[in-house]
Amino acid sequence: MLPEKHTTYYDIIDSFKGKGCPICSLVDRSVNAFFKSFLMEFVLNNNITKKLNKSKGFCERHGFSLIKHGDSLATAITYNVLMDDLLTELKKTGAVKSSFFNKEGDCPACEAFDESNERYTDAFVMYAVYPELLEKYQGSTGVCVPHLRKILTKCKDKELLKQLVEIHLSFYGKLNDELISIIRKNDYRYSKEPWGSEKDAWIRAVEKFVGRQYKD
Repeated sequence: MLPEKHTTYYDIIDSFKGKGCPICSLVDRSVNAFFKSFLMEFVLNNNITKKLNKSKGFCERHGFSLIKHGDSLATAITYNVLMDDLLTELKKTGAVKSSFFNKEGDCPACEAFDESNERYTDAFVMYAVYPELLEKYQGSTGVCVPHLRKILTKCKDKELLKQLVEIHLSFYGKLNDELISIIRKNDYRYSKEPWGSEKDAWIRAVEKFVGRQYKD
């Protein structure tokens, strides 16, 4: 019996239209939604405040994501609480031994990232039984290596697993051919050959392995 199609199914199908890893794009969208909610209503939410106090703010990646949202007031309120606690600790003798410097748990945005990461990889495997999804997926640029590992690990259907491996052999094989083309055209003997789609393959290869799109 095939699983019932919900909004997530159509979100996954729609993600195939973009560049880069489709699962990464869906996870990024979830994290952006977290920040929008946080900045609109969660700044004064005690549960989020407690989590931020334990994690000592957002991690590097998500701290800079917060800055990009441009909400100076919400950011000031958030970090004013943390700064007050830090100043209190620094005024104490032996503050370096204080538990303030010990992080407890991930930052709330990392939790949102992890939750959506699991949700979308679970959904991908669940809905991959639909031929329509796999057909449309083959027209995408494919998932990154970290998400491929998750998907293959979660797939318990041997026939489906075989299909997924074959699809990704094609995805990654084409990319590797482009890398070989770059190497070839950097040889003086073939340096006059025109460049094609392989021109940015070196960037796309890094993106595939790190699971993020490069933004200059």
